[in-house]
Amino acid sequence: MDKREYSVAIELLKASIANNAGSREVDEAIYRLGLCYLRTRENALAQVEFERLLRDYPESDSSGSASFRLGEALWGQARPPDFDQEFTQKALDQWESYLRSYSDHWLVPEARRRMAEARLRLATRLSAVGMLYLKLGLPKPAQVYFQKVADEYADTPKVADAHLGLALCLAKEGKRDEALQRLRALEAEVPPGNRAPAPRMSRIGLFGGTFDPPHVGHLALAEAARRQLRLDRVVFVPACVPPHKRGRRLSPAADRLAMTRLAVRGLPGFEVSDLEIRRRGPSFTVDTLRGLAERAPGARLYLLLGADSLEEFPTWRDPAGIRRLATLAVAGRPGHRAPRGRGVVRIGGAELDVSSSQLRAQARAGHGLRVLVPDAVARYVERHHLYRRRPTAVSRRAR
Repeated sequence: MDKREYSVAIELLKASIANNAGSREVDEAIYRLGLCYLRTRENALAQVEFERLLRDYPESDSSGSASFRLGEALWGQARPPDFDQEFTQKALDQWESYLRSYSDHWLVPEARRRMAEARLRLATRLSAVGMLYLKLGLPKPAQVYFQKVADEYADTPKVADAHLGLALCLAKEGKRDEALQRLRALEAEVPPGNRAPAPRMSRIGLFGGTFDPPHVGHLALAEAARRQLRLDRVVFVPACVPPHKRGRRLSPAADRLAMTRLAVRGLPGFEVSDLEIRRRGPSFTVDTLRGLAERAPGARLYLLLGADSLEEFPTWRDPAGIRRLATLAVAGRPGHRAPRGRGVVRIGGAELDVSSSQLRAQARAGHGLRVLVPDAVARYVERHHLYRRRPTAVSRRAR
């Protein structure tokens, strides 16, 4: 079924459940509703339905499948491997509970496969955090993470990385003989033919801005950067209070965040973070980069900029710190040529003559924004009457 058909099925099932509370078939309807939510990737809603079935109808014929699918719904809410893995752990716990309660169920083999996948993701995250501490010259906390992988995730491929990390920690502490002994033991356990090549370093582009509104120029720059720099993903980060635009009136943060999500929806390699909006107050790029570096240890970061923004870069907070954390990826703008230099790379083919300020003026004049912004953003602007009412003012205390 396509998404429209699932939407119809969801409404029919919700009506059936509401009209047949207490009947013998309602548990099956709840299960089918949860499945529909899973298929449309509304994982939080799927979680609610599967939990309801297991809580209210534990004797249902569908309870075994619901227990497995609950793990799927939790897994679907997990963040990418570089970020916090709270929902990965919840999914793993759920599948372990499923195996204990339904050991002869038909989905057991798939549950075991998914558990192995979840355990590898958790081990990868722990190992990456340990390596980050090691790079920061902190072998003690690094040792804690590597030891946890060695003790609790010995069945995953990351156990070799953990033992290597423990050896490096010993070397950092000056215990070279112990470090060499551990390395020799690791070498003996891993035959040369079984040694995997080193994984490619993750490459992430950070694209900050007010996105008031997000437009095709933003998307063109981000896509050009993704292709030319071989980025694994581009993270759009709407600012809460941009320090370099003091006194300018902005649309509410919730609207700008919603529009940015609509703009990138369905575009591979693009995602949106509400990090700066949740943090509130002035949005300093150096703080955002530090937060991203903590969530994606070991990743190579690129800060995406237009050449016009680069001219203001020396006035930003801690420009030297920004350069230590990320490579500046600069796209030309009409009247502004992208420079080259140490720590700067050029992005070509993204010089569209469109700006958010022009679009706001166009909307205030009663003209539509189609073609210049994604259709979903144009509809949002029209539906919420943005730019025709008085937006919120940016605080003057930002700098």
